[in-house]
Amino acid sequence: MKKVLINILKKYKFNFLELIILIIIYAITLSLPAKMLGEIIDILGENIANDLIIKKFAILFFSIVIFCISKTWFNFLGRTCADNIHRDLENAVFEKFLNLKVENIENIKNGELMSYILRYTGEVRRGITGIIKYGIRTVLGFSVAIFFMVSVNFKLTLIVMVAVFIEGFILNKLKQKVKQAESDAQKAYTKMSEFVQESTDSIRTTKVFTGEEIQILKFKKESENVQKKYIKVGVNSAILYATVTMCFGICYGIVALYGTNLIIKGLITVGEFIAFNSYIKDLYYPLTWIPQLLTRIKKMQVGIEKLDEFFNLKRRNFCRF
Repeated sequence: MKKVLINILKKYKFNFLELIILIIIYAITLSLPAKMLGEIIDILGENIANDLIIKKFAILFFSIVIFCISKTWFNFLGRTCADNIHRDLENAVFEKFLNLKVENIENIKNGELMSYILRYTGEVRRGITGIIKYGIRTVLGFSVAIFFMVSVNFKLTLIVMVAVFIEGFILNKLKQKVKQAESDAQKAYTKMSEFVQESTDSIRTTKVFTGEEIQILKFKKESENVQKKYIKVGVNSAILYATVTMCFGICYGIVALYGTNLIIKGLITVGEFIAFNSYIKDLYYPLTWIPQLLTRIKKMQVGIEKLDEFFNLKRRNFCRF
């Protein structure tokens, strides 16, 4: 399975390169307006010539325009690329299924086969989309924001980094719970799919023996079990998000206190302090994507593991793909 996925990804290597270039432009133009705005505030306070102010406003305007263009094109290209990968993966799984001998799939339930073709390939697609949409943007956006922050004041940046490291430690402890919860939820979903498939196959027998009420009760039980499992996934994801929010809430408070002291001492200007807080925002939003990214990656890992089982069925005398 992993070899199949790697071969599919290789088809779109130039698209990935284009995405990286776009996200670099996006990350730079995201933080540049804050820097220009900070400089404009300082210039206004010093009564410097209007020509310089106009120049700064022009840079501010064009950076916003380029930011909007790069973000729009990035989102379009990223979605298109993910959709193409999903299509190729579905084709590969279905072709593998058709090349299996009938006697070798007798022990595999129809609901499970449907999960391989539809659900698990979908989880891989959402994981790849998450890596493209959130992963790359987080890494590059984080790097650019840190660069601009250090250019203002190293100690202020250090305060922010301490909060980030604390958050990373907590996230590392919680991510295993997300993976386990998602694995349990997918197993419950597959079990429910198998039950639905079996019920449709035996619908005539059910009606002959008037077993509709029993089947309804069984389905409700399976459905409630799936609901409970996914609620657990949602709770763990919410804890991850709350952790990020709490760390940066504390960080904003400390930066406000220490930054005000630096302004009083004349170590930074008011414009630089305002710009710095904007950089924290630029840093904060990419990091709020981490919980969702981790959840998608964990789901993708589970999906890949399940598809691995399917592609490895050849060890039990299945036809090779």
